[in-house]
Amino acid sequence: YTLGDRALEREMLELFCTQSAVYLERLSQAHTDREWKEAAYSLKGSAQAIGAWRAAEAARQAEALGGGVLVQLRALHLRGVESAVREAELYIRKLLKDR
Repeated sequence: YTLGDRALEREMLELFCTQSAVYLERLSQAHTDREWKEAAYSLKGSAQAIGAWRAAEAARQAEALGGGVLVQLRALHLRGVESAVREAELYIRKLLKDR
């Protein structure tokens, strides 16, 4: 997406780190299936845009939940999404530090 533009790469990666915190907060505060799905969908797209595939997959799985299944598995999936996002953020911070 960046055609080798290092400044743009940095900007996109930093934006992911900032936005992922917003989406995780929205997931944790979601009161309806729709709020949950919208937050998961947004996080999935952000993760895909930078190649954070584990985070994207965790968000995709969370997005697929609804109804009683969401109530039962919400905490488990939220932890999984948080873990995958944190892993991506740690990698990004290391990558940016090394540049």
